[in-house]
Amino acid sequence: MKRVLAISVTAALAMLVGGLIWVELTPPVFNPTEGGKLFEAARAYSKDLRAHGKLEPAEVTLKELLAKGYMKADEVKSLAGLDVTIYPEVDESHPLDIQIRVRMSDGSEVALMADGSVQSLARRRCQ
Repeated sequence: MKRVLAISVTAALAMLVGGLIWVELTPPVFNPTEGGKLFEAARAYSKDLRAHGKLEPAEVTLKELLAKGYMKADEVKSLAGLDVTIYPEVDESHPLDIQIRVRMSDGSEVALMADGSVQSLARRRCQ
């Protein structure tokens, strides 16, 4: 009886430790609210450029927004290390336009469209 109890306790502890390790090593899942924050930060950046008499960019990268203080790294944890491009002038009047494009670590691309849908994009043949 003691042997069965010891094996059960050991198995439970192993599962607990394994679960904690898995949680720590699993990358964060994309939080949909990050898309809205990214888009608003890119628009604010564009607006500030316009206010200073500079041309508004057609696209803004997440790296730019982080470097210039428009976003904080902890606000976009799930996008860390990914190539993210935001198109601040896109609006709902063109629902098939891409608002945010994310290149994943495996080279695939995902886009948040102006209509709010998320699309997986075909891989580019020439890069």
